[in-house]
Amino acid sequence: MSLVTQTCNSRSKLKILCMHGFATKKDFMKMQMESLRRDLDLIADLIFVDSPFVIPSNFVIKDEVQKNIDGVPRSWSTYKIVSKLVLMQIRCEILRTL
Repeated sequence: MSLVTQTCNSRSKLKILCMHGFATKKDFMKMQMESLRRDLDLIADLIFVDSPFVIPSNFVIKDEVQKNIDGVPRSWSTYKIVSKLVLMQIRCEILRTL
């Protein structure tokens, strides 16, 4: 018996936690996954959650993402804005170890 048949017969749906990417929100991910949600509707509930941290307003976000986000973009972790020079130094150190 397949998982789909077992789940439909038991009348209890799977619950799948859906965590959005950096600088977006649950509503944006929900929109992106709408066709998958419809396909899984009989066997699973997709649970979308917003991350706890707000992205600072000086962080640059792609226009196509920003126009689909209602409110402020979010992140799953805090971060510090690092200068390009520091990032280049880190990359050089990584390359030296290879």
